Amino acid sequence: MSKLVDVTLAALLLLVAAGPRATPAAADEPAPAQRSERGHELLRQETDIRRARGVVRRILHDRRATPEIQQQATELNGLLDRREQILAELEARHQEFLDRHKAEIDELDTLRERARELDNRLRAARNDLFKASENDIATLKASSSRAADLAEALRATYFQQRRERRRR
Repeated sequence: MSKLVDVTLAALLLLVAAGPRATPAAADEPAPAQRSERGHELLRQETDIRRARGVVRRILHDRRATPEIQQQATELNGLLDRREQILAELEARHQEFLDRHKAEIDELDTLRERARELDNRLRAARNDLFKASENDIATLKASSSRAADLAEALRATYFQQRRERRRR
């Protein structure tokens, strides 16, 4: 049983050692599938940490647990406390960053919305242009095809006549 607890504690210590993940810059944002996968990974980690807290509580309150196991549980408890403290500090820094740069973030949001509107208007104008030009494009294609056929026929006729003149 103590070997199982040691393995569990070692796995939890490794999990805690991974620490909190920093938020990447918008340009470095992973694809939606990767974000979803990362979100699931973080949820699993949080679930594992909650379970670790439960195991630690049980070990610390279990009078039959060996002093070595209780010492490891105490160490894990300290690591989990430190992890929560770091997460709280990071969240506070993140909030401070958002507060300090709110104007820039709002401006970027406005610019993104404006760019979306411009893109939509350009797309509509391009589609209108294509629709308005369909007849001209069809005529151009037909004329080009006819011109290519005539050029080929003219070339063939011209070279045929040249050959005939040379033979005479």
